[in-house]
Amino acid sequence: MSYGQDTETRLSDAPTDSISSLQFDSSGRKLLCAAWDSKLRIYDAQAGILECDFKSQAPLLDALYEDDNHAWAGGLARKVTRYNIERNIEDNIGTHEEAISCMVRSQEKGCVISGSWDQEITLWDPRTRSRIVSRPQNERVYSIDTVGNQLVVGTAQRRILIWDLRNLDICEQKRDSNLKYQTRVIKCFPNGIGFVMGSIEGRVAVEYFDVDAEVQRKRYAFKCHRQKNEDIEEIYPVNALAFHQKYQTFASGGSDGFVSTWDGFNKKRLAIYRRYPTSISALAFSPNGDQLAIGSSFLDEIDVQGDRYIPEPQLFVRQMLDAEIKPKSLST
Repeated sequence: MSYGQDTETRLSDAPTDSISSLQFDSSGRKLLCAAWDSKLRIYDAQAGILECDFKSQAPLLDALYEDDNHAWAGGLARKVTRYNIERNIEDNIGTHEEAISCMVRSQEKGCVISGSWDQEITLWDPRTRSRIVSRPQNERVYSIDTVGNQLVVGTAQRRILIWDLRNLDICEQKRDSNLKYQTRVIKCFPNGIGFVMGSIEGRVAVEYFDVDAEVQRKRYAFKCHRQKNEDIEEIYPVNALAFHQKYQTFASGGSDGFVSTWDGFNKKRLAIYRRYPTSISALAFSPNGDQLAIGSSFLDEIDVQGDRYIPEPQLFVRQMLDAEIKPKSLST
C-alpha cells in the first residue's frame, strides 16, 4: 500500500552535503545525524529543529549514541571521536590507517566497534577511551552490525564475515554474499536469528546465522528499488536498511528515492511511501518504533550534465502507523 506525507515532519537546518547516518537516542526525542559536510548534528526530532552541532576535520561516514549524552563518529579523517554533548567536549579516542566507513555499539560487550577501508575492525572501550583489539578482515570494510554476541562484517569482493565477540581469535563464519554485486548495507534482526543486506544492484538478501542445512534453505533474496521505463528496467542501489525492534520488520531506502517496509519472514512488502526529492541515504527507527527518520540526499551515482538541478539534502521524521510496519500475521 502507498502512503503519503501527512504524518511527516521536515527538519530544519539539514546538512549541506550527503547524509551518512541517522540514529535516535533512547527516548526517541533526539536524532543524531552524520554528514559529508563534516558536521555531526543533533536534532529535536519532535520539534523538528537543530539543537547543536560539532565540526569535524573531514566528511563523517557514520555516528552512533553511546548513551544519551555521548556520541561517537568517524569518517575520512580516519579518527574515532567521542563527543560529550552536554559539555561540548570532543575526545580523539584513536585512529585507523584509512577512512572509517562504519561504526556500531555492542550492548552485549559495552564497546564501540569501527570498520575501516584499512581492512580492519577495531573494538574501543568507552570507559578507558582506548583500543581493546583490532582484527584484519582481508578486504575493505563497507558495513557492520551486531546483535547479541554476533558481529557481521560486509567487505569488498562480496565477502561476509561473522565473528563471535566472546572469541575474536578466529572468525566464526566466512561466506560469499548471496547477492551478485557489492554489499552496501547490513543490519541484524533484533531477535538475533540473522541479518539482511542490501546491494548496489537493487536487491536485499535475508540471511540466517544458524549453519544447519534446514535453516540455510530459508535464506533468500528479492528485487527492490527498481523502476520500469517502457521496456527498460532501471536498477538502483539499496543504500539504507533499518529494523523495527518490536515487529522484526524492516525499512529499505534506495537511490530511486523511495522507502519501502518489508516483512522478511513472510516475504511481503507492507508499505511504500511517496518519492522523496533524491536518493535515500539513511534510515533509522526510534527505539519504540513509532518514528522513522529518513535522510534524502544526492549520492553522485548519476552523471549530472550542465545545469541540472540537484535537490538539497533533506531530513524527515515520519510518525509510523501500525499498518505500515506490523506483519499481516499479527493483524489477524
